[in-house]
Amino acid sequence: MSRANLQPLYFGTEASQAFRTQLERLLDQLKPVAQFLEPLPFGADLSRASADLIVLPQLSGAAYQMLETFRAQPLPLVVLTSEFCSTAIWDWEITGWLRSAGIEVFTPYEFRQTEILCRAVAAKRELSQSRFLVFQDDVGAGLYADMFQRFYWWQRENSQRMFERFGITVEERSLLQLTEAVRSVSDDQLRSVWEVWQPRLPIVNVPDKALDDTLRLYVALKRILAEEPEIKGMGINCINEFPSMLATPCLVWNMLYQDHQLIWGCEADTLSMMTQHLVDRCLATPAVMTNIYPFLVGQPVLDHMDIGAFPEVADAENYLLAGHCGYLGVLPQSYAVESWALRPSVIDVFDGRGGAIDGRLPLGDVALVKLNPDCAGLTVIEGELEDYFHAPQSGLSKVAAVIRVEDGPALLEQMTSQHYILTQGASAADFGLSAKVFGLDVNWL
Repeated sequence: MSRANLQPLYFGTEASQAFRTQLERLLDQLKPVAQFLEPLPFGADLSRASADLIVLPQLSGAAYQMLETFRAQPLPLVVLTSEFCSTAIWDWEITGWLRSAGIEVFTPYEFRQTEILCRAVAAKRELSQSRFLVFQDDVGAGLYADMFQRFYWWQRENSQRMFERFGITVEERSLLQLTEAVRSVSDDQLRSVWEVWQPRLPIVNVPDKALDDTLRLYVALKRILAEEPEIKGMGINCINEFPSMLATPCLVWNMLYQDHQLIWGCEADTLSMMTQHLVDRCLATPAVMTNIYPFLVGQPVLDHMDIGAFPEVADAENYLLAGHCGYLGVLPQSYAVESWALRPSVIDVFDGRGGAIDGRLPLGDVALVKLNPDCAGLTVIEGELEDYFHAPQSGLSKVAAVIRVEDGPALLEQMTSQHYILTQGASAADFGLSAKVFGLDVNWL
C-alpha cells in the first residue's frame, strides 16, 4: 500500500528543538502510513514538491501574522502538534481562527484519525495512477441481459464520472480471451500454486475439476498483475456471461486480495469496486460487496432469494437481509474472523463449476456504504448485524446477514442500488474524514 508524502514546515528562519523533537516522534509513529520530506520554512516555494499534505508539527502565535501565507499554501494542511500524533488542544485557538478565515485545515483528535488521513491522501494520489480492469464481451447481451442492461455501472457515463472525480481509468477486456489464457495454464503451474495455497484454504466438497479451473484462473490473472502493477481492481461479468467461463472467480478474488490487496468487482460492478477501494485503502477495515434485501419489499425479495419467509423480528420494517450468490459475499479470509470456507456454488447457472465463499463477519455494528451515481457523495447506512439467517432448503440463499437499520422506510426512499459495501469497524467520524479528503458529501441514513 502506498504511503502518504508529508511536507513538514516550521515557523521562523530555522527549525527549533521543539519542532525537531515532535518531528522525530511523528517519523517514528507514522512510519507505516507516511514518509516525510525534508523540513522547510513556512512560506517556502512548494510548487515542485512531491508532497500530498503539509504537516505542521508545531504552531505558534506567529501564525496570526501570516494569514496570507496560509492562504497561499498549495496543499492541504494538517496540524500534528501533540505527543499522540494528533492536534494539541491548545492549538484549537489557531486552527479555529484559520477556519473562520476560510482556510481548511485537518485537526485529527486521535491517532487513528491521523492514520486514516495519511492513508486517504496516499489513496487519492494512487488512484490517479491506477486502473480498474473488467472482463466482459457484450454488456447488452448475456444470460440476464434485460436485468443487466438497467445497471448504471455499465454506462460509459459511470466510468467517465469516476475518472473525473478520482482520476482512475476503467479498461474493458474480452472475457472469452481471458478464458483462452486460463486454458493455457499448465498442470505444472497448477501444482505449484496448489502446493502453496492448499494448507491455507479450507475447502468443503468443491469438485476437483472446478477447483483446478479456479486455480488456473488465478494464475492467468496473476500474470496480468505481474506485467501491469498499476491495476488495483479487477472485475468479471461472471453471472451474466458465465457460459464464457470455466469456473467462478470467488476464490481467486480472495487469493489476489491476500497477495496484492487487489479489489474485486462481482458482476464487474465498477461503482461498487470504487466504493470498496476507498473503504479498504482509507479505513483499512473489512469491506465486501453484497446485495441488500429490505423486509419491506416483501414477496419480490422472497421470490428472488428463494426463501419462504423472512426471519421473525419485532419491527420488520427496519430490517434487511444481506447476501450475495448464496452467502454473505466474497469475503477474504483476512476479513472473516468468525468462520471461512469455500463451498460448492449454489447458483444454478454455475452448474457446479467453481465455489462460493461462506464467510462470516462478527455480530455488531456495521455500515452499508455506496458512492452515489454522480460520484459526488457517499451514502452511509448505519446498522447492526444481529444474526445470520440460514435457509438450507433454498437453492439460492444458504446464509444471509440479518441487519437492523434505524429507519427502513427512509432507506428505501433513497436507495440507489441493490449492491452496497458492507463494512465493519469504522465510525461516522472515519467516513467523514476520508470523504473530506476526496471532496465527497456524506448522506447518513
